Amino acid sequence: DKYRITYFRVDDSHNVMTNDTISTSFSLTGLSPGVLYSISLVSVSEEPHVTVSEEAVGGPLTVRTNPNAPQNFMSGNIATTTVDLNWTAPDSGSNATFDKYKITYSSDSNTQTQEVNAGSINTTLTGLSPGVLYNISLVSVSHEPNVTVSDEAVGGPLTVRTKPNAPQDFTGETLSTTIGLSWNEPDDANGATFDKYRITYSRADGNGNMMTNETNSTNFTLTELSPGVLYNISLFAVSQEPHVTVSEEAVGGPLTVRTNPNAPQNFMSGNIATTTVELMWDPPDNANSAIFDKYRITYSRADGNGNMMTNETSSTSFSLTELSPG
Repeated sequence: DKYRITYFRVDDSHNVMTNDTISTSFSLTGLSPGVLYSISLVSVSEEPHVTVSEEAVGGPLTVRTNPNAPQNFMSGNIATTTVDLNWTAPDSGSNATFDKYKITYSSDSNTQTQEVNAGSINTTLTGLSPGVLYNISLVSVSHEPNVTVSDEAVGGPLTVRTKPNAPQDFTGETLSTTIGLSWNEPDDANGATFDKYRITYSRADGNGNMMTNETNSTNFTLTELSPGVLYNISLFAVSQEPHVTVSEEAVGGPLTVRTNPNAPQNFMSGNIATTTVELMWDPPDNANSAIFDKYRITYSRADGNGNMMTNETSSTSFSLTELSPG
């Protein structure tokens, strides 16, 4: 006449549920996530004098429902070889259970897994390759036996790129009103990658905007700078697209480098006496926000006798005194 399905939680065999159907398929609903059930199926005769068959061939079944998925899966701090992961526990309503979490993370070159106990809601992936893109999945895993796995965590899967390693040995040299920069490539151990370099620089006095240049070379010249001005200069390695990450500051940086001031103009001598020489000049060109602090005069005997002498002044004229006659 019909089929009768009976089922109960294996950990609670006293609470037996029953459903009857005339179909050859049936869905059990209202079950607890992550729980192991024992399920029996028999045929039931017509009324009166109802009789019941033996257990269905293949039964009874022992089936575990999938656990609920973790919630709010997200990445935290991202470094060169580590990624912090955070989430919240699965919904525990309807007596849901689970045993642990499983994290699967993969790059183009390999796939790895890590298990985390049910009491934790965060972990750190370690031993990653710098500058590499990872796909990261999180699921809940049921107890033994008949292990089942949840759907992907809410918020996942994540696509996260580690930071590239920083450039090495960053140095700068003033070349008149330009600054020549050079450095060495980042460490490429453990499959580390990067795409290019990014240079940022600005006036140390805060005037003007932060400027940015990118290059694939290990040297670069900053041009169109203001003469006599102090600059703060930083260098980073930048990862490939997509999900771009940027390294820490280059080893040796940030640099603080000053351009050379413009030279004074129209330098000439004036009155010349036995022991004095008057000097005069015009200020340097002040275009492009050029600055300077003072003038320095150096002088020595042309025959090489005596020492080099130095005087400094803020004026555009100066008298050298105590010179040797003739």
